[in-house]
Amino acid sequence: MAVSKEIIEQTQKAIEAGFSLTTVTGKRPTKKDWVNNPMRSAASYNRNHTGFGIICGKEISPGEFIHLIDVDARNKGLCDAYTGWLRRNYPEHANSFLYRVGLAPKVGIPFLSKAPMSKLKSKDFYPADDKDEKNQLEILGDGQQFVAAGIHPDTGEPYAWTPKPVWEVDSFDLPLFSQADALKMIQAFEELAVEHGLNLKGDDLLKKAESAKTAPARISFGAGIIEKIKEAYDTVSIIEANGYEFKGMRGDKRVYLHPNSSTKEPGIVVFADGRYYSHHASDPLNDGFAHDVVDLIVHYRFNGNLKEAIKTLANELDPEGQKERQRQHREAEAQKLLDSLPTDTKDEKSYLPDFSPHIMHLPGLLGEMQEYIYGRMIYPCRAMAAVSAMAFIAHYAQNKAYLNSLQGKLSLNEYWLVMAKTGYGKESLISSFTHLDELLTGRFNLSIRPGIQQATPASPQGLHKLLEANNAQTFFSDEFAEWLIQASKGGDSHKQGTMGYLMQIYTKGFKKVNVPNAVMNKYEAVQNPRVTIFATTTGERLTEALTGSQADAGGYNRFIMFVGNPERIEKRYSGFKWQPTESLLVGIERILKIADEPIQLSDEARQYYIEFDSQTIEPLKFADPHLAGRLSEQALKLAGLIALANNRMEVLKDDLVQAYEIRLNLYERAKAYIDHEGGLGGDDPTVQAYDQVADLLTRKRQIRLSELKKFSRKYKKLKLFEQEQVLKALQRDGLAQEVRVKGGTVLIHVDDIPAK
Repeated sequence: MAVSKEIIEQTQKAIEAGFSLTTVTGKRPTKKDWVNNPMRSAASYNRNHTGFGIICGKEISPGEFIHLIDVDARNKGLCDAYTGWLRRNYPEHANSFLYRVGLAPKVGIPFLSKAPMSKLKSKDFYPADDKDEKNQLEILGDGQQFVAAGIHPDTGEPYAWTPKPVWEVDSFDLPLFSQADALKMIQAFEELAVEHGLNLKGDDLLKKAESAKTAPARISFGAGIIEKIKEAYDTVSIIEANGYEFKGMRGDKRVYLHPNSSTKEPGIVVFADGRYYSHHASDPLNDGFAHDVVDLIVHYRFNGNLKEAIKTLANELDPEGQKERQRQHREAEAQKLLDSLPTDTKDEKSYLPDFSPHIMHLPGLLGEMQEYIYGRMIYPCRAMAAVSAMAFIAHYAQNKAYLNSLQGKLSLNEYWLVMAKTGYGKESLISSFTHLDELLTGRFNLSIRPGIQQATPASPQGLHKLLEANNAQTFFSDEFAEWLIQASKGGDSHKQGTMGYLMQIYTKGFKKVNVPNAVMNKYEAVQNPRVTIFATTTGERLTEALTGSQADAGGYNRFIMFVGNPERIEKRYSGFKWQPTESLLVGIERILKIADEPIQLSDEARQYYIEFDSQTIEPLKFADPHLAGRLSEQALKLAGLIALANNRMEVLKDDLVQAYEIRLNLYERAKAYIDHEGGLGGDDPTVQAYDQVADLLTRKRQIRLSELKKFSRKYKKLKLFEQEQVLKALQRDGLAQEVRVKGGTVLIHVDDIPAK
């Protein structure tokens, strides 16, 4: 079917008006390189073409570039509300808007900008009764096109313009909008979509709530009092008294806005049976479970103290029953003590704290990076993917982005140390980054990106030469502990110097550095050095490398340490997702193009920082300077990454709350691991083994001597006479006693030895 004479005439007018056109069939351009090879005349048509599209991001007059607001929504009320919003919020353009319609009620509105824009897109919204009817808003940008004349493939009718086609209007009569205007339009569409009863797909609150399991019981006794609490209180009264805003019904479920919500999107569902589900980021009850009214009472009235809540409420609601429950509890504890002396040693429970839910599900672009890495891991670990995601986004952000904080300017580069067992699949992390960076290199001009090195530098001079070429460098290091052992214990002076230079650079992101003790006329001072380290190793080798002297010098509080769980991860054979999403690639490009513009702290975030740092971090820093010396600084950097991941240049309070939760969780796991392995170096090996076995007994209460080497590496490395010294010292100090049982000897904590 050939194009009509009318379209040929319209084509010529559009070309004369300065538009760059492409032939289309239906909605699709027909040329391979249509962006760079626009039509020169109507002679470009052939019998398969149905019309032409206008190429976005092209200059149609000096300093004016064409774009389109594409209201791609099937909900007529939403479309009408949105075009009305445009007219109200931009009254100076109210009579200048042109409307192109192909499949009503969808509508396209052309506008100009002073520079080409990249594509912007809202979230996808769906009606509750039709998950396939997508409603979204797109700002069509550089490298895209919209059909201006032709036949719509779904209706079979020509596209229509109101009040007139864009090529019949002088360019200065078209609306002129900025990037900030475009972002405002996206936000307005999303708010209107929620007001019109549409839901998010993939982040659908109701879907998450309905699939959530009920939180497991957190006490092993007192079921009777739990039921009495449920009878005495109801969920709706509690949350509405605490400032939750009712936003309407979804079937038999009530939807609420959390009082601390910054997005102003509902994130709370209350079921008909009173259970409470939260998808709000800073809510302590946002853990993937549906909670009952008891958890709400514990949270709001008792500040999370379950033990105090049960004790108080039991006495208030059922004082006689409480006496009986206490008697039953004492009997159960006594029986448990009797059962704690078996002839077989039970498996040791993990001494590591659980991963925070904030680590398991990162927000925004960080979450997309986490999902990409997780999808490629042969031994999938979501927490390890999260730490890698933060490191990789920091790599791309470190060159230009920085945070204005109460601690001064903070660059976003960081030193990351991933510790996990051999066979944990650590090599998948660096290969994921390498693949991603190759894709980005092929798509975008990445001359502004930081340098990438596949090994830890061997000398301070070599490190400095790399920084002279590019002041931002990222080092990927496999089996980092081997390098650290040589730097700390192996007598390698070059690596010792490099370690010292790296520690110096960490604090000088906005200063000059020179090679220590070098002939300075051979080297140029480097301004604003930014170094990111992403190192992997096994925990066993790292504990051999850690020394007390380096810790005293602040060597380890500069690292964010990730400690993997000791349990084996099942190998994956299918279900991989090898490629990153388009939005991830575009988001990284956006970060790379950031100018030297600071990320600011909001007033609420600033106040929260002052309170949390003074009340929580400073006491922790004083008690454990080796590992906790830079927790607030690192949490602020993480909060900056979270803001960037959400396309903001401002850190909100929720960002900082989440950042502190992540940083403290990683710190607690690292400290638990190092303490379990005997602490930071320097002590005599026999003393280290003594401390480790004593700690082991405190947790396990009893250990077969034949299995002691399996649980204590420090003890295992001792000679036989040294092992005997440890056992004698434990008994001499009144900490343990050897007891003969069937099949061998058991070392038992003295507190568990029954009185004779």
